[in-house]
Amino acid sequence: YYAKDKNHIYQYDKIVDEADLKTFMPLENYFAKDKNQIFCYEKSIPNIDPETFKNYNDAYIGDKDHIFFYGYNCYGEPEELLGVD
Repeated sequence: YYAKDKNHIYQYDKIVDEADLKTFMPLENYFAKDKNQIFCYEKSIPNIDPETFKNYNDAYIGDKDHIFFYGYNCYGEPEELLGVD
């Protein structure tokens, strides 16, 4: 899903603008991360800690403090599930 050259990270034909070239790494399915953030396809996902990111089943993602419903294929914005441990 992802490729890189000396200047950019690509997700198919789109440039992943905010990605850090040195720390970028693909994860399972359509997710990736760098030292600052998590990506789904070429989009940065706000409010997720990249060090503790977990993909529960592609629709539910989270980190050490939060669980979000993100929908399959990263449509829409992540919705935090409150009261879930």
